[in-house]
This record gives sequence, C-alpha cells and structure tokens, in this order.
Amino acid sequence: MQSNPQDKETQPSVHPTPGPGNDNGIIDISSISYDLRTNLPSEEQKLHVPDWDHHYVYAYNELNAASKAQKDFYRTFKVEFLQGNCLNLNGNVNYAFILLFDLLNDYDRHKNLSQLEKWLNILTQHYPKTHRYAQSFFNKLKYPDAAPGLPGNNQQQAHDEHYWKLGLRFRTKLNLTDAEVNLLNKLWLQTNNFCAIESCYLQLIKLFLLSVRKLEKDYKKANTSLEAIIDKISGIVSSRHLNYKNDSESHKYFVQSFSSQLYAHLFRTCENVIREVYGHKRKLTIDFPLTGLNEAEALYKVEVFSKYTDLLTELIPTIQLPDHDTDIALNILNPTRWKIRFDQICKDHGSNPQEFLYSVVALAKQNEKNSSVEDILFEASKFMAKQDKETALRLYLHHINYDLKSATFDYKKHSKSIQKNLFANDEQLNKFETLVSQFIKDHNLAAALDAVPAVYALKRKKIELDINSIQEASSRHADTVLLLNDILADEDDVPQPLTVPAATGTTGPKADLQTEDKPSEAVRPSLYVSGLGLTGIQEQSLIYFVKNNFSVAQSDFESFAKSNGSFKNHLIESINGACFDFLDDLIIEEDNDFYTVNPTYYHQLLA
Repeated sequence: MQSNPQDKETQPSVHPTPGPGNDNGIIDISSISYDLRTNLPSEEQKLHVPDWDHHYVYAYNELNAASKAQKDFYRTFKVEFLQGNCLNLNGNVNYAFILLFDLLNDYDRHKNLSQLEKWLNILTQHYPKTHRYAQSFFNKLKYPDAAPGLPGNNQQQAHDEHYWKLGLRFRTKLNLTDAEVNLLNKLWLQTNNFCAIESCYLQLIKLFLLSVRKLEKDYKKANTSLEAIIDKISGIVSSRHLNYKNDSESHKYFVQSFSSQLYAHLFRTCENVIREVYGHKRKLTIDFPLTGLNEAEALYKVEVFSKYTDLLTELIPTIQLPDHDTDIALNILNPTRWKIRFDQICKDHGSNPQEFLYSVVALAKQNEKNSSVEDILFEASKFMAKQDKETALRLYLHHINYDLKSATFDYKKHSKSIQKNLFANDEQLNKFETLVSQFIKDHNLAAALDAVPAVYALKRKKIELDINSIQEASSRHADTVLLLNDILADEDDVPQPLTVPAATGTTGPKADLQTEDKPSEAVRPSLYVSGLGLTGIQEQSLIYFVKNNFSVAQSDFESFAKSNGSFKNHLIESINGACFDFLDDLIIEEDNDFYTVNPTYYHQLLA
C-alpha cells in the first residue's frame, strides 16, 4: 500500500522501514520516524481481551451485536491504537476487522487518503490477517477505475476458508455428510489450547453434531428447524435493533454473520461440557450473545438454549473418555488435573496396596511431562504410610526416580510424623536411607524396589556360645541332663484311659464297680536350683526356650502362654522375677520381635 509516486510532493509516503520481515516496528511517515516499540503497553498496562469467536466481519455495525465486555474493550483498543499502542488481541482478530471498517468510516468523513494509509499500514503490520482486505479496500479508494481485486485473491480466499471453516477442514477425517459440512462451516476454527489437542477437538465436533441431530428431531415434530429459528432470531436483531430493511444487503449480511455467532455460542457451550468430562478445569467464559435484546434473547433462551443444554446433559455418557496420549497432553495444560484421578484411586484402591501402587504408577506415567509428577508419588507415599509400609517406600522410590530426571533434584523427605509411621526404630530408617543413597548413585530403580523388604527384615540375634564353658557345665550336670532328656522323651507318651468291664448277670440294685486305683505318678525332681521355686508353667517355658535354641518369636510365645492359660507378659515377668535374686540379672530379654534366654544364665539355673 505505498503511495503513488506522483503524490509524493503533496502527501507523505507511508511504508515500513526496510528490515528482515519488516518486524522492527518502525513506520516512516515522510520525514517523521514513528516507533511503535516505544509505545507498546507495559505488562501492567495489558488488558484482558474478552474472547470473540472468529467469523467474517462485514461491517462496523457488527459491533452492535457484540457483548458489553467486547464493546468496552473495542473502545479501549481503538483509543490505544490511535495513540500508537497496538494491543495483543490473543487471536481475537474480530476486533482488528471492526477497527478496519471503523477506519474506513472515518475516511468517509475526513477524506484524507494519506492519513488512512498511515493507519492501515500500522493495522496490517500488527494484525497481518487484515492485510489482504485492507489492501483491497485501499486500492479501490485510491484507484477507483482499476479492476477489483488483486491477482491470486480468489485462490487465497479459497485456501483461507478451507483452513478456517470446520466443515471443509474435517470433511475427510470425520467422513462428514454434506449437511454436516454445511453446519460446521457456520463455525470457525477454535485456536485455544484445549482444541489444539486434536482428539479433544474431534470429540467436541462429534458431540456438537450429535446434539444438533437430536435437537433437529424435536424441531421436526413442530415443522421447523434449528436453522430457521436461529435465522429468525438474527432477523429480529437486524430489523428491530439495527433498523436494517429486510430486503437490504446489510440485513442479509448481518443475518448470516450473527447466525454464525449463535451457532458458535452453542458450540462453545458444548466445549465446556467436554472440558468438564475431561477434567480440564479451565472453562470458557461465554458471553451471552443477546444480552439486552429482550425479544430475541427470550426467544433464543426458550426455543434453543434451554433445550440444547438439557440435551447435552443426557449425552454426557456417550462422550469417549481421553486416551493415554490425550491424558498426557491435558496434564501438561493442567498441572493439578491429576488430583481428580488420585482422589478416585484412594477411594477405590486405598485398602488394596498392590492395586493402589499399580494405579498410582500408571497415573504418574500419564503425567510424566507434567511438572507436578513428583507430587503425585510423594502424596501417594504419604497416604500409604499407615496402610502398607513397603508399598509406601516403593512409591517414595518412584518419587525419587522422577526427581532425579527433573531439572532440579530436590530430594524431598517425609516429615517426622510420617517417618514414625514407616519405621519402628532408627535401624530401619538408616537401612532405608542407605538404600536411597545407593539408588541416587546408580539410578537402578528395579534393584532399589527389590531391596525394600530388607528394610523390615527381622534380624535374629547372633548368640556366640563358649564351647569350653558348655562342656564344663555338661560334665558337672551330666545327671541332670539325663533326667531332662528323660522328661522330654516322656512328653510324647499319652496315658491310655482305664477301661471298666460292664457288669453282667446281676439283678436288683446295681453292684458297686471296683476299679484298680491309678498308680500315682512319681514326683520327679526339679531340673532347676531348688531355691528358685519355679512353678510348672515357668519350668515348661524355660524348656520351650531350650527346644527353640534359646530364642522364640514374641507371637509364638504368646500362643504358648495362652495355650497354658497365661499371658505372655505376666509369664515373662514372673520367670525373670523368680530368677533375678539368683542371677542378679534378667534370664529372658526382649530382642526386637523375639524373646531370648542367655544360655550361660540358663546353665547356672540347672540343679
């Protein structure tokens, strides 16, 4: 859009300063250098841009159908533009096209072509999508006798429509019918992050098509259609609020344009349903397109929107859930999306450590590109600390594994309260910290996971016997040992019950039955020093220790005590109390989960 050379004497030339891609932001107006870079708003000055679905803008009057927020922003946008501040529209190019027509309207009043050229150059440089249209309008004004359009425009327009219109773009991929293509062509390509995930976009389009088909069935019963009702609503806005005549070109353009906005409103409502089902917390802010237009608004709400939202609720079960790749992409956009699935895993598998571990590791894989992946496993480890210690440690090792792969290794440790739940003593804690240190060195996750059970493995106390002392004691107590062996051998002998022959051939009173008296059991001497005064159950307890190599698990001794009508703690204390004065020490001691008897002390007790 450079000035005609013959006009250089009377009006300033407007052209970008030469440079790679003309990206340097400087526009020369005659001898004046206009540097846009110095007039760009700071971060604090940047404004929120209300979303405005892309559609063809045919005239400045289309701003009348915009929401209040869109109108307010446009006024600010134009003021900033005229002051040299070109705001970032975040892809909402409708504002730029409205400004294009606004600048053309201003030209109709001031008739200063050079001023228009100046603003159009700035507009097209910062909002390139307006370039082809601005150039066409400017050339028509500057060269009214030239042939309309520029070479290649028709081909470019066809390419643009194929890219932006949904029906044309997805006809082949979704195997669309002609009717579906026409319906989707009323919409424009969505450019937000959610729709940038193709699988999400395809599910959105499928749900939209299905919901419209269902809606059309209801309309058919009333001998109408969705298209007819939306065109009727758009016509009301055009004729009664914009005062366009029904047979005018402006009316036709507006009805076509505004109808597309109503379809876009339904489409965006549909998108929010998909976002909800997919756990994408960031919902679209959807401005109601007819706010303040009472008659049209009431008709749209009753005849279209309320019916449509009810249908969407019914169709939620038909939505295909995201696959693994889609989950990964969504988790990148939503760093905390994992919490929804994590809460469900805790609810479903919290009492099943194996399933819990499997499900959480799978969830972590879906979040492997998510900056919060380490938090998932750390929280899972904390949750499982009271349920299953080994599973909690394995989850923590998975957490360390992802931490090692991250840009910064944090080595986050459990709190003291969690450690208290996980480790019964410092020995177990030290074992695990040694395991983690080795893993950090060799990065061998499989080996670290296999080593977890060893953290809780019971360490049997190693008893070293003095062979010489044992042999000496054996010689000194040879007779006692023989008697002990005799007692142990007799334990398996079960005395047979006496049989009484039945009385026969007697009448009258029953005769007294005479039986042999059971021989009295010989009173055996005690194995132990007589001064101890050990009871039978206490002596049996010591013999039980001898049989088990002087070491018995606490659970086994508890069963032994119960079978003899006693409690383990009471029995242990009574034995230690009986022997303490003689030994000046405890005969039975607790060693982690075991009770042990000192063999040397035991031999001192023998009679």
